[in-house]
Amino acid sequence: MQVYLFQSDLRISDQPLLEKALNNGPVIGLYIFEKDYLNKTKYGFLKNGLMKRKFLYDSLYDLKINLSNLNIPLLSIIGNTKDTLSKLSKYFEIDSIYYEELPGSIEKKKYTQIEDLGIKTISMKIKPLYYENELPLKVMNMPFIFSSFRKKIESFSTNYYRKTTLIKHFDTNQNIPNWWVSSDELGIDNLSSKFKGGETSALERIKYYFYDSKKILNYKFTRNGLLNFNDSSKFSMYLSHGCISAKRIYFELKNFEKNVKKNISTYWLYFELLWRDFFYYTHLKYGNDIFHKGGFFKKTTDFRKNKFLLNSVISGNTGYPLIDSSVKELTSTGYMSNRARQNFANFFSKQLKLDWRIGALFFESYLIDYDVSSNTLNWLYASGIGNDPIEHRLFNVSLQGKKYDKNAEYVKTYLPILSNVPNKLIYDIPDITLKDRIDLKIENYPKPIIRRKS
Repeated sequence: MQVYLFQSDLRISDQPLLEKALNNGPVIGLYIFEKDYLNKTKYGFLKNGLMKRKFLYDSLYDLKINLSNLNIPLLSIIGNTKDTLSKLSKYFEIDSIYYEELPGSIEKKKYTQIEDLGIKTISMKIKPLYYENELPLKVMNMPFIFSSFRKKIESFSTNYYRKTTLIKHFDTNQNIPNWWVSSDELGIDNLSSKFKGGETSALERIKYYFYDSKKILNYKFTRNGLLNFNDSSKFSMYLSHGCISAKRIYFELKNFEKNVKKNISTYWLYFELLWRDFFYYTHLKYGNDIFHKGGFFKKTTDFRKNKFLLNSVISGNTGYPLIDSSVKELTSTGYMSNRARQNFANFFSKQLKLDWRIGALFFESYLIDYDVSSNTLNWLYASGIGNDPIEHRLFNVSLQGKKYDKNAEYVKTYLPILSNVPNKLIYDIPDITLKDRIDLKIENYPKPIIRRKS
């Protein structure tokens, strides 16, 4: 019996590793929630937020249905990887264990546990758009600047894409344990969300965003929007859980360009897929150095250790409407727009001078589309210690709000306490007098925790 250990590859299409497993005999799918999955971090917030848990659960349930149509059972369990596989081996003989090879340090520890079992393992790196053997350069020669990487890729293979892989299946009559982690065990029973996980939903989103609405044609110009659902593709959460592959998205994109229309926005989606590959391979190149307090080159940094500032920012009580509304959105929905993330990370690391690693952990907790490579390297970039660093860049979060939330709809959606404030005054609240706060009836909205530097 082959065991396929699912991680961030929760799909059946474009699954070369799963196909390889199926070619070697009957397969059982397994997903393991590590024992600390439901815990809190030392900073008080959940290690994995509720909306993130729900999206994962929905994705697993959808995968379970899709696999059952191929006569492949899917099990899920809370436990330690090594102990779980040892326990499973008591039900039947495990010939091989298959798993996607991910670059994170936690994942690598998991793979070591698997190797310690003495069972044959087969792994592949199937996360990026361009697999390692398809790159025009070696990973250790990855350029430090994204534009250099992009130019190399585009000059090498501008028309590359791959169709999805068809899956063969086998019948099995083995005695399979009935392991399944319920929504109640995850604390998400009856929880509703605006985002539905799973490969089925991912393919529906592709169909809608490309073909039904053609929203893709305006992607470049709407992607910085803060509030509207269709301002961005929303593919990132499906990519992070592997409900759809980057190759499949690119295949559909090229099909759209060929049969419907090609413009700067269709290119820009490809551009963002390249960013994802760039961060993935940068992570592979530098390994755990990306988690260093001082970044790649271990620069000397001087972060504050201030509980008041930290608690204020992660609870959305900074007195800066753009920051506070984005935190409320994140913790209640599991999502935050690209523009809001940039402002939050810059404010957290540059204005408050807090340790970027805590901010990255905060995003890891709540973001449905959390990806260790992209999240970590984006935080390094925002903190001025990552790729192509601009060390002294400071965002004026009031001006940013006025630019990207002109009618204050975003703020008023997530900060109802400010609902009666005139739109033109919303982003000036940090600078108004106490008398003005009383007149506007917002005495209970926090005063700014710091005075911004720009």
